[in-house]
Amino acid sequence: MNQKGGESIAVRLRDAARMLNVSERTLWSWAQGGLVPCRRIACGGKGRGTLLFSVDALRQWAAQPDVNDGGADASSR
Repeated sequence: MNQKGGESIAVRLRDAARMLNVSERTLWSWAQGGLVPCRRIACGGKGRGTLLFSVDALRQWAAQPDVNDGGADASSR
C-alpha cells in the first residue's frame, strides 16, 4: 500500500491480523461485524472486494481500554 516514511498506511487482512496477533478469520469476523475499522475496496469482477485496514486506525482501536482489558466482550463496543 502507500508508504509514509517507509511504513504502510494501509494493510490487507493478513498483515492486519499479524499486527493484532489474531487469526485472519477472527479479524475478518470482527470486520464483518463492524467491530474493527476497515474499508472494502472493489477487486476485479468477483464482487467480494478486498478489506483494507488503516495502520493508524488499527493502532488507535487496539489502544482502547475495552480492547486490551482481557475481559471485555468485543461485541459490546
